Amino acid sequence: MVRPTKTLKKFQHGFTLLEMLAVIGVSSLLLVILASLFRTGLWEVSRSSGRIEVVRNGRNALNQIQRIMSYAMAPSAHYDGSSNQVTTPVYTPLPSEIYDPSQPVASRPAPSSSFRFFTPINILTDDPIPTARQIQDAPQNFAYEIAQVPGNGEGMSVVLRKLSDPVAYSAPDTFPLNIDTGVQPRFLGRRLGLPDSTAPGGFDDAMFIYRLRDSSFQIVINVSSAAISDGANRNRIENATPLQIRMSSIYNPPIYTLD
Repeated sequence: MVRPTKTLKKFQHGFTLLEMLAVIGVSSLLLVILASLFRTGLWEVSRSSGRIEVVRNGRNALNQIQRIMSYAMAPSAHYDGSSNQVTTPVYTPLPSEIYDPSQPVASRPAPSSSFRFFTPINILTDDPIPTARQIQDAPQNFAYEIAQVPGNGEGMSVVLRKLSDPVAYSAPDTFPLNIDTGVQPRFLGRRLGLPDSTAPGGFDDAMFIYRLRDSSFQIVINVSSAAISDGANRNRIENATPLQIRMSSIYNPPIYTLD
């Protein structure tokens, strides 16, 4: 007679509550670390993006200003109030306002936030640029101003504006100072300047001009991340002090020989 075999029961043990809590705790810690690393990466990418945009705004403004200033040229047959012929293309800041950093602060002239210059080119129209021969045979004098203006809460702007009307100066005359409102200005830079709650639009000090000597100027552009939208830089997102950068360039007016 064959006896039935007994089936041995195999007992399978599960995870204890303590083990499950340990696994959950370790997993949560890893997720927190990964989330922190991911957030830091986004934070740094946003910061870099904002810094690049701030620098790009300042560099673009400097490039535009230098390109326009390359058209500067001493006017033909233009005389100052003392019957002296004008031989410099840029007439503000004044030649007497030469900035010398070696002098005491009280003796240095304040930097200018705009400058005015002469050119034979009608920059703000579609007229073709005259050749050197045309400038010599039929000279025309145009006066322009590059200046900072409020930007309605989005930093400041730097614009090119036409001054008065072109005049063939043949007698003592004053320098053009009035803006020609019949000609639309051109923007050379936007979202510039430093935060200033007392200034119109909340920003100021977008541009400074120093006359270093009779034929040399230093152009300074101030930029701040406070003028950039929140999604473009870390400083505004984190409610920290806005990034501020001072950019400058030396400009020497070109010398034209037409004879």
